[in-house]
Amino acid sequence: MSFVRATFRAVLLLGTLGLAACGGKLDLNFVGVPGGEGGDGNQVSATCGDRKVDKSETCDDGDRADGDGCDGTCGVEDGWTCTGAPSVCVKCGNGALETGEECDDNNGDDGDGCSKDCKIEGSCTAPALISLKSSKGVLSGSVNSTTSKEDMGQVEEAACGGEMAGGGADRVFEFDLDNPADIVVRVGASFDAVVRVTSKPCDLTTELPNTCTDNGAVGEEEVVELNNTPAGKYFVIVDGKTAQQAGTFSVSVEASCPLVGLKIDRVFVTEPFRTVLFNSNQSCAIDLSRVGVYAQPEAPDGPKTLPAVTLEPLKKRVLTSESPPPQGTTFQGTIPFDADGYAGAYYLCRGECDTAKGTNVFDAVRWNGDSGKPKVAPPSTVSFDANVAALADRTKMSFFRVSNDGVAPNFKASDFVGAFYAETFEDSAITNWTAPSTVFYKTTFDPVMGTIGAFSLDLTGNNDKPGIWNGPKFTFRDSQGMPDSVSPTYVSLRARGSDKTVSQGWCFFGNPGAETAGFGSFFRDGVATGSLALGATGPNQMPVQTIPYKPDTWYFIEYKNFMYTPVNNPTGGTVDVYVDTVKRATLTMTTPSISEINLRNLGATSSSVWFDQIIVR
Repeated sequence: MSFVRATFRAVLLLGTLGLAACGGKLDLNFVGVPGGEGGDGNQVSATCGDRKVDKSETCDDGDRADGDGCDGTCGVEDGWTCTGAPSVCVKCGNGALETGEECDDNNGDDGDGCSKDCKIEGSCTAPALISLKSSKGVLSGSVNSTTSKEDMGQVEEAACGGEMAGGGADRVFEFDLDNPADIVVRVGASFDAVVRVTSKPCDLTTELPNTCTDNGAVGEEEVVELNNTPAGKYFVIVDGKTAQQAGTFSVSVEASCPLVGLKIDRVFVTEPFRTVLFNSNQSCAIDLSRVGVYAQPEAPDGPKTLPAVTLEPLKKRVLTSESPPPQGTTFQGTIPFDADGYAGAYYLCRGECDTAKGTNVFDAVRWNGDSGKPKVAPPSTVSFDANVAALADRTKMSFFRVSNDGVAPNFKASDFVGAFYAETFEDSAITNWTAPSTVFYKTTFDPVMGTIGAFSLDLTGNNDKPGIWNGPKFTFRDSQGMPDSVSPTYVSLRARGSDKTVSQGWCFFGNPGAETAGFGSFFRDGVATGSLALGATGPNQMPVQTIPYKPDTWYFIEYKNFMYTPVNNPTGGTVDVYVDTVKRATLTMTTPSISEINLRNLGATSSSVWFDQIIVR
């Protein structure tokens, strides 16, 4: 074998010298000895050039020539991409879209919308991620990208703003929300761009309502706003309006605490005029500078938007016409109402209010005064099923929110009541209540059995002083903040006990020395095991009626049809008590007014009673 190999090499050398001497060209398509052991270089596959890509080959274009992407040894040359059999090779980065390429932006860089392998960065199967990072309570992120008119289109042309648009070169981006948020997507492009937002990549059947935008001309910014967007994955599609529209662009996403969670909680219709705002979001703060305000009649010196104040979750903020404002409030200048009747309206908006149409109003209340409805009509797109009734006594009463059934732009009068007091515990606190000397109560998150919303007041047991009224106490006050008494026409509350053998929760409406005057309800053990007692408490604390109750069940208790006697100078009276809308008893009162609401749990164990939606009007 060595003799044959040596002979072959000698013949090869002589042939080479002969060709060189005669001026001929030597073109050998292999290096080393075919099928042999020696040689200095790459072995050439015996099948290289047969148009089939074998195991030892990375390409095979049917020849053994260099410079065409697949070299003489059937290997892919630098800067080229080869696909198929026979191999079709293209040089990525030459600016021309060739077979096998999805894009070609005339460079070999990654991260610019077209990879160094001429693959789209931001495709339907692999969207480019926009990472959202937190800064000052706002999540935001952005990316830069590029399309070319020669790029392969991914999303078909579709309706947008009343016309067909898209179908050009496009890119797909993804962002993730862990919590609900108000979203703003901005796209700044050097071409006429179309922007869509979907919940599945490139699936236009999942396009979010009113999110396709083509409002800007060439080079103008496109903006998509999504309010109260649920948690989840979302996809931004940036497309050329036509196949000829392509170029550089940027995408930014900003996620903020949902403004829909900001509620008008209470309105005082007396001097000084005050409005209480409540951030009902449980996990995010609201920058109040995002909020526009508008009062009817319009305030001549009131601001168009609120100051840059952060309202933390489940916290309240007071807007006031007082000057200077008390500590902890937000100054609003004059906030007027109809001078002859105290009727009016108040609106919260996304940014400065559209006072003509009200298209950006997200919360509102409109109330009657002494002379009836407000004289000024609401913005054209805003409606109220009815106006909140006038207050019977402006010096002691105000408007309280008790539900959130109305949804912008259609609001419900039943969301508000005119009352001396209303408490739904939605701020997870007992603001304006006097805490007991021994703190045995707590507010608890109760998403299943709560009444108005997520929170109710939980009074635990372990009461070390059951013989006195040492629970939380609310004292009625006039408009100047001085203690006062009221003569209600309606009282309601919701109550729930955890264990019928040991729960002893009380809610009493009366005066100091609460056991001897007023009326109330309580869960009882001992004398009447497992009963809900209803009565006008006297020296012996005997209930007028008791009814069985089920543990962990909410009961709706109402006191209606108050009759104060004698008429001219009442010293007492009667009131009917209802449980879950069924009349249960008529109670005799020994006082014509009440000045306090008292809560307590007499239980010596850790059993709980819950209270919610306490309304006195």
